Amino acid sequence: MTRAVLLLSGVLLLRDGVGSMAAQTLALSHPVLVFTGWVGGPSPAPQNLEVRSTPAATPGWSISPSPPGWLTISPTSGTGPGPTTLTVNSTGLSAGIYHVRLTVTSGAETRTVDVFLVITDQQGRVSVPPNIPIPPVPPAAPPARYLVQFHFVGYSGLLEGYPDCKVNPNGREVMFGVLSGVEPTEPDQDADYTGTMTRYTMVDFCDIKPKPARPDEHDWCEMWLTGESTMQVSFTAYAEKGRGGWLKAKGLSGGVITLRGTCDVEVARNIRAGYPMGDDGGGGSPNGQPIQDPRGLLYTPELAKLRVGEYPAQDRKEGQWSMRVVARISP
Repeated sequence: MTRAVLLLSGVLLLRDGVGSMAAQTLALSHPVLVFTGWVGGPSPAPQNLEVRSTPAATPGWSISPSPPGWLTISPTSGTGPGPTTLTVNSTGLSAGIYHVRLTVTSGAETRTVDVFLVITDQQGRVSVPPNIPIPPVPPAAPPARYLVQFHFVGYSGLLEGYPDCKVNPNGREVMFGVLSGVEPTEPDQDADYTGTMTRYTMVDFCDIKPKPARPDEHDWCEMWLTGESTMQVSFTAYAEKGRGGWLKAKGLSGGVITLRGTCDVEVARNIRAGYPMGDDGGGGSPNGQPIQDPRGLLYTPELAKLRVGEYPAQDRKEGQWSMRVVARISP
């Protein structure tokens, strides 16, 4: 439980460095997996974690440490690209947030994935230890708090727009943490929420470079950016039916970023400079993104507020994020 609190409050992010330019060989399909259930309810459905690689042949891989009792992984090792299935048994668990960080190792390379199990009470609420930072509010108006996940899928060939990246055609961004705010009691008032969230990054880039002595011919080069960062996040649910909400996020100091691949130093520098780590709004940055609400869940009945549910992006255009409100936090 302590580890989950550290992740949600973004404390574990300590440095900001660039990895070697050696070719990437190990990649995972997800930086974070979130399972949800409720006390006394059925166990959540299994989820797959894909082990990917470039090139296709890879040395054997293994997953550590041994999973906790509520989690089963099969297989925990393999000899090439393929899926492993994560199965959760929530029988007998009390409401709360359960977490484990898994490490996938292949040769000298390692990648991590955070697995969260969120068990709510019958009202869809979950308790979180009190040391998660909550913005100050007037004493007469206690804040509403929600466990929220923002999610983006895309980025393939983001740098130059090429669609054939071989590393991972579905790069992912996830922000996961707690948002809180004083919710309106009258119609025609926006609902504003803020919080500090952990941002997980798994992004691929493709570029082309001229062949030596043959400037009219080109070779592919590929880069892979992975890491974590801490984001100061605000979200506004509009007091107008059908509009949805507005996400803004600003990068805070600290972070763990690794850039690897086959591109030259200049291309790597351009990727690093152009990656939307902060609040510039470029590329797939979460800053200034609309959240669609086709079912009107953020405005029902006539009051704007966060509600447990899925808010999918209408399409997967560059920079469009979706939102999942996992649970309401108990006072």
